[in-house]
Amino acid sequence: MLPEPSELRRVSLRGTVAPSNGVVRADLVGNVAGLQLAGVSVPATGLSLAIETVSGGTPFSGKLPFAARLEADAVRTASGELVATAERPLLATASGTIDTKTFTAEADIDIRAGGGQVEFKGTLSPNVVNGSANAAFASLAPISGFIGRDLSGAVNADVEGRFFGANGTDLQVSASLTDFDPGEETAARLMNGATTVTARLTTDRAGSLTISDSTVSGNATTSPVGTGGGGIFNKGSLMIERSTLSNN
Repeated sequence: MLPEPSELRRVSLRGTVAPSNGVVRADLVGNVAGLQLAGVSVPATGLSLAIETVSGGTPFSGKLPFAARLEADAVRTASGELVATAERPLLATASGTIDTKTFTAEADIDIRAGGGQVEFKGTLSPNVVNGSANAAFASLAPISGFIGRDLSGAVNADVEGRFFGANGTDLQVSASLTDFDPGEETAARLMNGATTVTARLTTDRAGSLTISDSTVSGNATTSPVGTGGGGIFNKGSLMIERSTLSNN
């Protein structure tokens, strides 16, 4: 059952199970129309999923190879809309193995949106997601309306660690920015040209976010900021500690 408020207008699926090159292969292909979930609306999505058995093993048990593909025509939120085009598809593909005993997956995931690309490699389970990801956008302008901020510039970011888990998030981030403008005049001046950002992002069980061991280094920075401390904040708040801003 989908959480409230949500809506699913139509689902059309067809599947086959048949022998293929010494293994049994299951294929599922279809379309989902009118999906609304947690404030996100996707008018139409095409999907495909293929799972194979392991040669000589019990059908559809153990560690099973899989491949999946999702392609949407648009994604809408209260902030804006991202529409797929031939040059800028809204596409997600995944491949790897699913362990039916532990309900975990080792996966390589590739997401294309707004002319950018996000690649993830790691382990996924109902309780924790660990791995590494790279996000590369030659221009943030195509996604600025969708996010609801006037963004511009280029971003190439690497993220590694625990993306999700009972103990919260623990991620190490390293990003290279070029002429980055987050929609705020002062920040845009500081990040004009080439800028490097590193930080550790963690959340606790209560959902509080801490940014630590962070550095911002760029050609346009105008004043250094020394090491600082942090404090204790309530849920949904932000703590920043051990941060520096340097001028190259």
